[in-house]
This record gives sequence, structure tokens and C-alpha cells, in this order.
Amino acid sequence: MGRDAKASVVVARAAPLVTVAAALAAWEALGHGSLASTLPPFSKVARWMVGAAGTAPFWSGIGHTMLQWLIGLLLGCAVGIGLGLLTGFSERLRLLLDVVVEFLRPIPAVVYLPLLILFYGNTDTLAVLNVAVGVVWILLFQTYYGVRDLDPLVVDTGRVFGLSRRQRLSRIVLPSVAPYVATGLRIACSTAFLVAVSVELIGGSPGLGLDIGNAQSNGLYEPMYGYVFVTGLLAVAVNVLLVRLERAVLGHRSATLARLR
Repeated sequence: MGRDAKASVVVARAAPLVTVAAALAAWEALGHGSLASTLPPFSKVARWMVGAAGTAPFWSGIGHTMLQWLIGLLLGCAVGIGLGLLTGFSERLRLLLDVVVEFLRPIPAVVYLPLLILFYGNTDTLAVLNVAVGVVWILLFQTYYGVRDLDPLVVDTGRVFGLSRRQRLSRIVLPSVAPYVATGLRIACSTAFLVAVSVELIGGSPGLGLDIGNAQSNGLYEPMYGYVFVTGLLAVAVNVLLVRLERAVLGHRSATLARLR
């Protein structure tokens, strides 16, 4: 690796750290300035987080949010990928569902919250279903586009060589669609996290959103900002994990597709 390449790598790795440090420094300065009454400095919020990390309620809220996020994400992915494969291969099914899908897709997942509260109340099921609704459209369209982008000649070649329908699906279709699904999954994870916390905040189901709302309503600004900061950290950690997992599983296929886009 040349000197210029090494310098580029160093800059690429250092730039996010510099940005984060600058943002935290600005937060600290504002917390000691005119916004001190409603924005505590980061140092105080950090001390609260360190102290709260040793308590059960802190981890209980995180556990509730992560569990609702994960179950809703898996449910939405299963439905979205399944429908995406079906509509991608069946033009009749796509035409049949087209109007309904285009009608429902622009509606934010949180809009379904009042209706779901009527059926399930402020329970974990409420948050899980709302997360699933927010995720399903992303995976449906990503999978559909992946199937439609598949070269029919490749599938026909597999048929000529005697591959069964299941073998063509597992050896040709799914590997070709996987980069599209991986991209959709990364987007869906962020959306799912946003929906989960929003439902907890608005609907009152247990989790980080409820903790943020309770802290805000009681004027406890250090816990409120602490929970918000923890929420952001979890979202970043999940995204980093997914990026590394995508690179490990898909390798150059995902990188090549990303460049083509």
C-alpha cells in the first residue's frame, strides 16, 4: 500500500472520530451556556449513564426495546421477502396487489398505532406489529427489484442443466437477490429501531421510548438525554454489525453492486 493510500485510510478512519468529538464538545459548551436549564452538559449525562448502567431498570428498558425491535424486524423481513419473491416472479400477483401496496406503502407505520392500540393495548405485541409494518415494505420492494433484475437467461440455463425449481431458487435466485435484500435489511433495521422507540414513546409500551417520555415529563433532563444517547449508540452498533456481516457473507458481490448503483 502506497503512502497516499495509507494517508487516505487514516483520514477515512479519523474523520468520524473528529466529527463525534466536535459534536460532543459543542454539546458540552452549550450545556454550560445559555441552554444550561434544559440541556445539561455531556459530562453530566455521561456520569448519569455510568451510574445507571449498574441498575436493573436501565437494562430492562434496553432489553424491551431490542426484543421488540428484533421480533418485529424478523416478522417484517419474512413477510416482505416472501411477498417480494412472489410478486417478482408472478406478474399476475403483482398486478393484483399493485394498487393495495401503493396505497399502503406511503402511510407511516406510526399511523397504524391508534388502530393497533384498540386491538392489543399498550403491550409488547403493539410495538412488534408496528415495527413489522414499518419493515415489510422496504424488504418487499428490495426483494422485488432484485428478482426483476435477475437475467432470465441465467434461470433458463439452470433449467436446461436439469436443476429443479428448489435448486434454481437456492443456487441462482437467492444468491443474486441477496445483495438487494442486504441493503434493504440495513435500511429496515434503522426504520425498525425508529418505529420501536416511537411506539414506546407515544403508545406507552415498555422500553427506551417510555423511559425517555417519563424522564421528560418529570423534568429529569440528564436521564432523558442519556436514554436518547443510548438509543443512538444502539442504532450505530447495529448498523456497524450489519455492514460487517454483509461483507463477510456476501463479500465482493455486495461491494460490486454498491458501485454499480
